[in-house]
Amino acid sequence: MRDLASEIVAQLAARQGVRPRYLIWFVARNRDNPETAETMGLWTGGDHREFVIGAETRTYYGAGGVLDVPEMVAETGLTVRMQTVALSAIAPEVALLIRGYEPRFARVEIHRAFFSTETNSLLAAPERVFKGVLDEVTVHMPEAGGEARVEAVLAPAARALTRVLGLKKSHQSQRLRDGSDDFFINIGTTGTGIRTPWGENMVDDPRTAKKPAVNGSGHYGDGSGDSGSY
Repeated sequence: MRDLASEIVAQLAARQGVRPRYLIWFVARNRDNPETAETMGLWTGGDHREFVIGAETRTYYGAGGVLDVPEMVAETGLTVRMQTVALSAIAPEVALLIRGYEPRFARVEIHRAFFSTETNSLLAAPERVFKGVLDEVTVHMPEAGGEARVEAVLAPAARALTRVLGLKKSHQSQRLRDGSDDFFINIGTTGTGIRTPWGENMVDDPRTAKKPAVNGSGHYGDGSGDSGSY
């Protein structure tokens, strides 16, 4: 169970209403320059507004850009609970996010802010309720009289802890990451049965290896009497 800020608790204790709003923050890549990060903030409020998140002032666009945010469920453990957020397909900010930027695997944060129903003032700093990545985007075109929408499937950060480690990597794939990386240049010889001698003579075929002579006593050795029994 999450702890609410004292201002929100006091508002609820006084039997005064609160109105929750969700703030969604995306950090995507620029399509033309992948090294450049592009940001976009959307929220369930009625107009554009700035919020201070941590030490950063962010601008969130409202006016119908976010159609629906499901109830956030907090739990411990490694359970991967995917979230689906419905966005407006006609909002210019959403169109810029999914068509102007590269939304795949964009970082996502969702904060929840509480407002007073009487004064419409922000009661406390928004609290983060979700952190993860944008896993999938689907654009639904409506029938006649319907409403176009965008479904954004979000994967929580906990999914990164369930990934299986890659056991094999090729030299070619490593060079795609860094053209000067030769760490796996000899990976092609792994598992081919190449032996490394450590204090012993190596032979190609044990059947043709030269064996020590057998002396007259039936012992292996050079006849000096200094050899042990086989």
